[in-house]
Amino acid sequence: MREAINARTVKTPEILCKFIKDMIYDPKKASIDLDKIDPEYSEVANGLLFLKVCIDEENGMAAKMAEGDLDIKTPDARNVLAYPLKSLHASLKHLVWQAKQIQKGDYSQQVDFMGEFSDVFNNMTRQLSERRNELEAHAFRDPLTRLFNRRYGMEILSSLISEKRPFSLCFADLDNLKFLNDRLGHGEGDRFIIDTARCLERRFIDGIAARVGGDEFMILVPGVSAQETENRMASALLELRAYGKRPDGQEKPVMSYGVVEVPETNTYPASRILARADKKMYTMKAQHKEQFSGD
Repeated sequence: MREAINARTVKTPEILCKFIKDMIYDPKKASIDLDKIDPEYSEVANGLLFLKVCIDEENGMAAKMAEGDLDIKTPDARNVLAYPLKSLHASLKHLVWQAKQIQKGDYSQQVDFMGEFSDVFNNMTRQLSERRNELEAHAFRDPLTRLFNRRYGMEILSSLISEKRPFSLCFADLDNLKFLNDRLGHGEGDRFIIDTARCLERRFIDGIAARVGGDEFMILVPGVSAQETENRMASALLELRAYGKRPDGQEKPVMSYGVVEVPETNTYPASRILARADKKMYTMKAQHKEQFSGD
């Protein structure tokens, strides 16, 4: 009997060693028949079996991640070997979410892990942001004045109307551009347009100034009354008076404009609001033509 027990005891380490080798080199074959294990080694054998479960879970998770499958069930908290892999999995899941945000146009996403990859990723988002700004500058900015263009101005007007926000709208048209182009050349006419743009920007930093045509401008000022907008435009006219000086010393009007105030209860579409402002602008222009000849 003693010899049988000793033989069993000697065989148990061999079984366990073979299991460890199989677990490393041929995991599918790795197994332990607990009935053949000496009771003194049962705790070790059970520990090795649990280790194999942990390794199998970790390897299975790694294989799925290598295939690009991140929608996998991760090992539970008992598998401490999988902690680093689970941390990587969580980071990759978050990285996928960040990539989706970038796809939606959010270029503020930054990565602060994965070493060199972080630098590449962050540089990519920065370059995308810069490129978007360049594209927006071309899409929404007037190339001569750098004011917003008609497209952007109309989008903002539509937003103000749909959001039921009170605002004032001013539609302005230069009166003296043809005179400058004919007498002094188109370069001087362009300078007049640019100076007008800067003048309007300074007075409407709380609003949107857009060049909507060759010599036409639209100003949108949320939360500002028509009277306040009129006052600012009158101030702009005073600043631009130098362009109204003719060789004979006579002053000529430089700009006509029309202002309408749109309340939050407004039900008119953009076309109706623009038509009202345009009508007021032409009323002022007609008055200017009555006072001065040679437009």
